[in-house]
Amino acid sequence: MMSGSASTVHENGATGLALYEAAALATRTQALLTVLSSQLGAFADDRSATRQLEACELVQLGSMGDQIAELASRVALVLDRLPLAPLDVSEPEIANAAREALAEGIADQRRALMAARLLTPEQGFHALADALAGSDAHTAWPARVVDVLAAFRDVDTTRARQVAALAGVPETARFCELEPRRVVELAHTLRQLATRPRAAPIAGPRRTALSSSRRSRRRPGS
Repeated sequence: MMSGSASTVHENGATGLALYEAAALATRTQALLTVLSSQLGAFADDRSATRQLEACELVQLGSMGDQIAELASRVALVLDRLPLAPLDVSEPEIANAAREALAEGIADQRRALMAARLLTPEQGFHALADALAGSDAHTAWPARVVDVLAAFRDVDTTRARQVAALAGVPETARFCELEPRRVVELAHTLRQLATRPRAAPIAGPRRTALSSSRRSRRRPGS
């Protein structure tokens, strides 16, 4: 059972993470509103004798309106669930909440990527490994494996490709398409790398090392 102070820290971290989510949703809503406002404004400000819109344009406007309504409702839902108490939360507390959420499995790809951006490899790789081992949330992610790995803090595209290669995952592979055995191998690789110092180099694929070892055992002149 958590102590009172530990429970408060946990709740504060979860609240901070919820606000991050609301901010991301609000940004997407604002971007769509900007486009919709521009298109509607162009129609309203048209001084031609006859104003026209194609059927496909009306469908597009309706689709944007639906997306905006959905996003706005999600923002309202997140904010409505927040505790009505003063909030004093640190970045490590928010990161810990993101780690726990990712480890449990986040089916929504955007939310999963948001959590990843708050985590270092030491924090996030282990959490992602837990999610791969304990849930099927990744099957709903159309993103490439390397793109998800590159979302973690301090992980660039080159390192993400190296991590994927260690697990035998092709650069073009998408999470939703991974075979079960490859998911297991990726989870194993992530656990190993999570405990490695950040500055430690990543070794090449194991089959390359094996080939080198075999060559070294050949007799001279053979």
